[in-house]
Amino acid sequence: MEKIWTSIKTFFRRAAIIVTLVIVLGTTGYLLFARYAAYSDGFRVGKVIKFSRKGKLIKTYEGEMNLGGVRTNADGDLDANIWQFSIYGNDDELREEIERAAERGYRVKLLYKEKYVKIFFWGDSKYFIDDIERIRDVAPSGTGNE
Repeated sequence: MEKIWTSIKTFFRRAAIIVTLVIVLGTTGYLLFARYAAYSDGFRVGKVIKFSRKGKLIKTYEGEMNLGGVRTNADGDLDANIWQFSIYGNDDELREEIERAAERGYRVKLLYKEKYVKIFFWGDSKYFIDDIERIRDVAPSGTGNE
C-alpha cells in the first residue's frame, strides 16, 4: 500500500511542477510577445498638448497629440483630432524631448509602434513612441518668405 501512496505522491509532484512550468513559461512568453511584437509602426505629426505621469501604484508616461483638423464622432458631433500615446518609463531622453515639445508648443513627428495588446503596467495606450523629430514650420508657397 505504501508503494502505491509513494507513486501517487510522485505523480502529483511531477504534475504540479509541469503545471507551474507551463504557467511560468506561458506568462513569460505572453509578456515578451506583448512587449516586443508590433502590430504596426509609423508616425504622426502634430503638437503635443498633454504629457503626464499617471498611475497609483505603477507610474506610466502618457501623452496626447493634436493632429489638427476635426473629425466627427458617432453622434455626428465635431471633435478635435486627438491621438493618445505612451512611452516606456526608462527612456528619459525621449521623455524630456516630448516634455520640451509640449512646453514650447512646436510641431513634432512621433515615430511609434502599435502593440497587439495593452498591458496596464507599461501604458494606457497601444501606441508606444520610439523617437521624436521636430518639424520645421515652412512658410506657405508664394508669400515671399521661402
